[in-house]
Amino acid sequence: LKDPAVVSAAVEARLRHLLDNDPKHTAKITKEWLRHNSVNVLEWPSQSPDLNPIEDLWRDLKMAVHRRSPSNLMDLELLQRRMRETAQK
Repeated sequence: LKDPAVVSAAVEARLRHLLDNDPKHTAKITKEWLRHNSVNVLEWPSQSPDLNPIEDLWRDLKMAVHRRSPSNLMDLELLQRRMRETAQK
């Protein structure tokens, strides 16, 4: 999150960042950065995928990759490109 445009958009849109108890989220440097950049934070229970809708997306994405079983880098890059195109629709 070093990109000034991202920081500006987050602050201006009053976005909220969900934090579970992942060590990256609880690190002092992370908390200081969030506070310094006025990012609204919602504390979230750890190990609670049922409360976090994005977990459904991650599960579906993992399953899609597994079903296609890319066997080399070229196949993986093709799959990545197709998934990005699908997400942009």
